[in-house]
Amino acid sequence: MAILRKSNWNVFKVDDRSGYIETRINMDLLSWTQQFYIIVSHNELNSTKVAFGRIGMAQPFDLGISKSYARHFMTRLELALKEESQI
Repeated sequence: MAILRKSNWNVFKVDDRSGYIETRINMDLLSWTQQFYIIVSHNELNSTKVAFGRIGMAQPFDLGISKSYARHFMTRLELALKEESQI
């Protein structure tokens, strides 16, 4: 959640039991509002799985913007986890 807040993504649905989060990123110059889901689940091997995807159809002028948002989120998550493991 801290990563989403730092990125200024609008979180509008959270289900703590299932680990489901929905977020919206407001329209930028080349696309309409992007809506994504994130599912965080714990595995038996004392690890966490994170799934990230887009909700809805592709935008006509997307030009890889959704992919860049996904990459941005996963990069920030990786950095946060590395920082956490060094504490």
